[in-house]
Amino acid sequence: MPAPSNGELSLSWQRAALIGGVWGSLEIILGSFLHNLQIPFTGTLLASVGISLSVASQILWRQPDIIWRAGVICAMMKSVSPSSMILGPMIGIAGESFLLYGCVFLFQPHRLSFWLGGMLAAMMPLIQKTVSYLFTYGWDFARLYLQVYRFAAGSLHVTDLGPLDLIYALLLGNALLGAAAAEAGIRLGRNVTASPPSSSALPDAAGAVEAPFSSPPTRKYSLRWLAFHLAAVAGTLLSLPRLPWWAGAAAVSLYLLACLYRYPQALRRFRQPRLWIELTVISLLAGWLLSGWSSTEGSGLRPWEGLRIGFFMVLRAVLVVFGFASVSVELRNPQIVNWLLNRGMGQFSAALQIAFRTLPAMTALMGKEKAFLRNPFQAMARMLAAARTLPAVNPGSEPPFAPTILLTGPRASGKTQFLLSLAEELRSRGIPAGGILAPGIWQEGRRSGYDLLEPLPNRQMPLCRLDPLAGGICIGPFHFDPAAIAAGRQALTSAASGRLPVIFVDEIGPLEMQGQGWAPALEVALGKPASLLVLVVRPELVDAVTRRWGFRPRHIWHAGHIDLPQAIAHLQGLIPGDSAFAEIPCLTQE
Repeated sequence: MPAPSNGELSLSWQRAALIGGVWGSLEIILGSFLHNLQIPFTGTLLASVGISLSVASQILWRQPDIIWRAGVICAMMKSVSPSSMILGPMIGIAGESFLLYGCVFLFQPHRLSFWLGGMLAAMMPLIQKTVSYLFTYGWDFARLYLQVYRFAAGSLHVTDLGPLDLIYALLLGNALLGAAAAEAGIRLGRNVTASPPSSSALPDAAGAVEAPFSSPPTRKYSLRWLAFHLAAVAGTLLSLPRLPWWAGAAAVSLYLLACLYRYPQALRRFRQPRLWIELTVISLLAGWLLSGWSSTEGSGLRPWEGLRIGFFMVLRAVLVVFGFASVSVELRNPQIVNWLLNRGMGQFSAALQIAFRTLPAMTALMGKEKAFLRNPFQAMARMLAAARTLPAVNPGSEPPFAPTILLTGPRASGKTQFLLSLAEELRSRGIPAGGILAPGIWQEGRRSGYDLLEPLPNRQMPLCRLDPLAGGICIGPFHFDPAAIAAGRQALTSAASGRLPVIFVDEIGPLEMQGQGWAPALEVALGKPASLLVLVVRPELVDAVTRRWGFRPRHIWHAGHIDLPQAIAHLQGLIPGDSAFAEIPCLTQE
């Protein structure tokens, strides 16, 4: 499937594709490098990298929804990782991004929300690891941990610390690292923002990945095998506690033979010393420390009971490890991927394609793994600086931003009336102007609300009123009608898709800064360079709006200080594709 052009994506998904591409390249290359070296707390280190990148993206663009979108894209990009276990990391990455996004969304993008989100996201790997061990080995693993703690505490004569204090200490350490990563992301974003945008595109790199899931062309997938794995793992896990040791061993062995028959490469798992060391340690500790756990009062200790528990823990671990590795393989099935991507996920699918296209270039920008570890801040700054150049994700595409003019001024300064006059003047010149306007409604000398007016086809409906509307969105004293907001979004999207020469958006305010109101449709219109946008923006929000959506206005009109002749003069040469416009003489003041 060919990669879509930038014009088909909203700006949020374009930027998420870039950040997700950077994050994904680091997860795949750096993650494999650290795992091969058996570096402790690799998950926390990689989470810190993701936190820094996500926070830096907020400093660059102030769009919190980029965080979760980039996280989901990065999670899907783990499919090309050489590791056979992709399900756990994918869940972890997505969870980290949603935790960070939740804090930034609830408390707005500023330093404290970044710190809090970074702390929660950095604790995710440890929580996920704990849950993974409990699922892999069962609740007997918690018993074993308690016994290990009691033995160690008794040997060292430690009485002040409880069995959970070590976990709390590790969580606190991860949280502090997450806060530090968020602070590093703030500085990273500011450095990249302060530096001039790179004029060069992303470096060329061979081997671009075109498909969302990378797999050998000879590999065969089967939905029946996926169903078999899910049923076999679930059924065996439920029945193991009730089976004698020999029956449990037989059931797991048969399943293991089926996995080896289906996936011969799974034999490599048996060659990993770490797997056998972990299983041996678990079984020996269980045999030594858990003996007598299941004995009843008066029956005496049963020395072999601990070994039996350890044996079943190992059986469960082997079943879970190979079961989830097999499920991870079958989840790469293109049928499954395409089914998911075709269920209302067109924007996500297109963004994922762009992220995969940037993967080789981002890998080249990252440099060697050792060089990255020596100076990660510089490497990430280099990657983010390249990612700021949106056309680089699809060489040869048209510029990503529509030409834009801002109209600003205080309330009741005549902004909407000026645009109505401008629309009439443009129509008289044969240039259609569409979009949405919001004329005020006055009752007894008091503004009681606003209407939604579409210049084309001259349709008007109530937008907001002082009186509460059923199910309305409350911003200040006004209550907005959801139906009118939906109609306005549709009008903007239709105007942008129809390539109208001039599109009005009245206005971009607090509702849009929260990602609501006209924000989704505005992102679509900004990505359509065939139209000129005239945006009404409050004076106090001009900098915030241009920073959030990342465009530079061609002109800023101040209501009361701009007239029609000046506006027409500014429009000449800015309306894309309109050669007749320049040939019509400009109005002159009499």
